Amino acid sequence: MSRKLFAATSVGNKIRGIRSITINESHSSPVTIATIDCVDEDLTIGDLVTIYMGYQDNNAQIFKGYLKQKELKIPEGHYSLTFQDYMSRAVDFFIASDNPNNPFRRRNIKAEDLVKDVFALAGLTNFSYDPTGFTLAINVDAEVNLISVYDYCKSIADIVTWTLWADENGVIHFKNRKPFIMTGNSGQPGDDFDEREEAYNPPIVINNAIITAEKLKNETNLRNKVVVYGDNESSATASSSTSYDPDTKSNVTVLPAGYYKTTVIASNLIGGASLCQKTANYNLHKLNRLSVEMGLLIEGNPQIHARQVVRIDLPNVSNNRNWYVYNVEHSFGSGGYTTRLMVRL
Repeated sequence: MSRKLFAATSVGNKIRGIRSITINESHSSPVTIATIDCVDEDLTIGDLVTIYMGYQDNNAQIFKGYLKQKELKIPEGHYSLTFQDYMSRAVDFFIASDNPNNPFRRRNIKAEDLVKDVFALAGLTNFSYDPTGFTLAINVDAEVNLISVYDYCKSIADIVTWTLWADENGVIHFKNRKPFIMTGNSGQPGDDFDEREEAYNPPIVINNAIITAEKLKNETNLRNKVVVYGDNESSATASSSTSYDPDTKSNVTVLPAGYYKTTVIASNLIGGASLCQKTANYNLHKLNRLSVEMGLLIEGNPQIHARQVVRIDLPNVSNNRNWYVYNVEHSFGSGGYTTRLMVRL
């Protein structure tokens, strides 16, 4: 017997006759987007809405965010509503000082405190973070002007290789969340998300719910050399002749000897050669690896979000192995409920 679908929102009959729901989350996207197709609605742009989805016997809050757009479709005669999560407030908040000679400034500040203070400009104060060990703007002011809150904070996240996102409850996270399975052996603060947490927060197991699967391995995004330019002409480099293969959990030779795919990080917020070297090392650890990913279409599961770890048991492809959820799309409608994933090792 097929399971009975369930969908509801926090605004009750202000959204009537839900026909379909689509929710897209991604490690690489600043905002999570939800779309509801319905027969009728009585909402105002900017309304805060929570979406619950799943089955009568297994449903969960899956999204919380603001109505950004509503569209009446003709001749169908139904409505399409588009929502974005809390991070949209950071994306849309453009910092422009009333006095160009007196912009928002900070000096000699921890990276996480700088990010926290800038998010507060957009009214986003529900903040959770991993300490970075980076103190920025040691010799110069960090001046924040003529840039969005999100873009500025993302530039800080790129220096320290942390990740920014808003969860389904509206909490802003600034965490050491790499876009792959973390093993706890990098020596970086916060590198215990996957290994140590598993004992009390077991990953969701995906096995017989799999509809289709495909696996991909490439070196497209691999970078085996990082060059960093800091303040006062300070600089550093980090490189390696081998790269990490997460499939085999070993370092392998991918590129020819003496051949480097290089990325550059330049910021006067990075003070001195020591911090430049730390920045280079952190970025090399993140970037110098093959990409091993798998696309999955599974029976809908409202518990799965981007930036989670799931365990996949699929013979000859993934024998009871943990994967990181990089992208997830939940699709709910008359045809049923499915979840499409892109996961990485």
